[in-house]
Amino acid sequence: MMRLGFRWKVALAAASAYFAVLGLVTFPLFILEEASQVAMFGVWGAKAARDAAAMRIGCELVAGNATTIHDVNLYLGWLNPLSWTAYDHYAEAAGYYARTCRGQADRIERRRRK
Repeated sequence: MMRLGFRWKVALAAASAYFAVLGLVTFPLFILEEASQVAMFGVWGAKAARDAAAMRIGCELVAGNATTIHDVNLYLGWLNPLSWTAYDHYAEAAGYYARTCRGQADRIERRRRK
C-alpha cells in the first residue's frame, strides 16, 4: 500500500515538472503573440493616418515577432503539440500580415508622390 502512494507522488511530481516546463515555453510565446497584436493595432492607426513610415515600423515589429515565435516554437514547441500547432499557424499568419502591411505602406507612399 505504501508503495502505491509513493508511485503516485513520483507521478505527480513528474507531471508538475512537465507542466512547469510547458509554462516556460508557452508563456513567452503568448507574450510575443500579444506584442504582435499591439503592433498590429498601431499599424491600423498609422494606416488610418496615412503614415507609411509608422506602418513600416509596425510591420517590422510584427515580422520580427513572427520570426521569434517561429524559432522558439520550432526548437521547444514540440513539448506541447497542441500549442505547437497553434503558434505555428499564428507565426505564419503574422508573417503574412507583415507582408501585406508592407504592400499597403508602399501604396500609401506611391499615392503621396502623385
